[in-house]
Amino acid sequence: MTYGFIRSQNAFTLRLSAEEAQAVGLVVAQVAGLIQAGDRRGVMSLELGPSSLGRSEPLGRDPFDFSGPVPGDVFDDFDAVEQTPDDDPGTDAGADPVLARLFPDGYRNDPDAAAELRSLTESSLREQKIGNAGVILDDLPFEGGEIRLEPERAEAWLLALNDARLMLGTALEIEAETDPVAELDAAAGADPTGARVLGLSLYQFLTGLQASLVDAINPE
Repeated sequence: MTYGFIRSQNAFTLRLSAEEAQAVGLVVAQVAGLIQAGDRRGVMSLELGPSSLGRSEPLGRDPFDFSGPVPGDVFDDFDAVEQTPDDDPGTDAGADPVLARLFPDGYRNDPDAAAELRSLTESSLREQKIGNAGVILDDLPFEGGEIRLEPERAEAWLLALNDARLMLGTALEIEAETDPVAELDAAAGADPTGARVLGLSLYQFLTGLQASLVDAINPE
């Protein structure tokens, strides 16, 4: 991704390499699988494209080098919260840090009101988020190439990219005051080929991708 999204008449275009498209697809599919299952287990088995994305291979010295399959161990931090097989996906968001970020409480100081609102809205929100992720997965050129989005699909991309950033940011413990660039520099200095470097690189890549789409939609 050299320039990000650009506006072309009433559509938005982007060119991604195969590696970039597969990296985006992996993270977005992780979000969809987590939301759909309400559980982190088994999400890596999702079929994303022609490459084997779960195989762990070292990156080059450049932390933004997506020249190989995306290591699955970048998502290892998602195993921190254990859930039982009988957990109800519609009621465990408050106990799971990633789902809590994706489905925040509507009433932070009133647990009963928050639970009631969640019971009324969470199912439709899950369907919407999974649908938005599906739009990206349908549009991604896993062999590399150009993407052209009509305005309604661009909105789905914005929402799904934001969910992907929230998931990664939660796993990487990125807070409002965190400087992701400084975190990436520190991680690269400690272990240039480590999973944290890749996770932070993906987070920065998705941030730039989302920002370019926002700028293309609202150039002013």
